[in-house]
This record gives sequence, C-alpha cells and structure tokens, in this order.
Amino acid sequence: MLGNATALQQVNTATFAEQRNLLDGVIGSRLMSLYAMSLIFGIGSLVFMRARYKSFAFLATTIALITIVVDLIIAVQINIPINTAFKNYPIGSNSWSSLQSEWINAIVLRGCFLSAGLFGLIISIFHSDKTYKQ
Repeated sequence: MLGNATALQQVNTATFAEQRNLLDGVIGSRLMSLYAMSLIFGIGSLVFMRARYKSFAFLATTIALITIVVDLIIAVQINIPINTAFKNYPIGSNSWSSLQSEWINAIVLRGCFLSAGLFGLIISIFHSDKTYKQ
C-alpha cells in the first residue's frame, strides 16, 4: 500500500479519478467478501480460543481483528465517500486534488494498521506459548 500511495501521489487528478473508478468496479464486491470472511474467521478463532484467553495467540488474534475493524471504519468514513465523489469527476465543486491527498493518506493509515495486525499474527506463530502445551 505504501508503494501504491507514493505512485498515486505522482499522478494527476484525472488519472487518479479514472484509476479509482476502474478499480472500484472490479474489486469492490471482492473486498466486501474478503472483509466479511476475515471478520467471521477472526471472531470464530477467538471463540475457539476463548479457554486460552491469556495466550499470546489470543491477544494477537484480538489485535488483528481490531486492526481489521479500524481499517473498515477508515474505509467507510473516508475512502468510500471519496470514491463515490470521484464517480462524478470533474463535475461538482469538490477540491479534487485535496480529496486525492486525503484518500492517499487514509490508505497509508489503513496499510499501517493492517500491517501491524499481520505482523502480530506472524509473531504469534513463532511465539512459545505455554498455554498451548498439553
């Protein structure tokens, strides 16, 4: 996401609008399915591990689930409304370049949260957790 953000900062607003509109049509429903499955799997994992709620894996899974929820909140509050606004580009009184910058900043923030959640899950795989030893 960080590399994508750097590249998107260098394109003009018209190119950005075209790219956003094309991608939203292709990946919108796929991302909704991916997020739904991630939330279901994360909640299911926590339910499955509830007896070991003091374990590092439980903590890492909880943090990963929280980062997914935060990512979704940022997407719904910032990215999706900007995507919707760009469907009308160039009509309207929007400050298109500032919307582009806001969208890019939000996607970088989302990437940081998701990377932290993924990093926590990876660490939990290698962490020696006494609660799992039988």
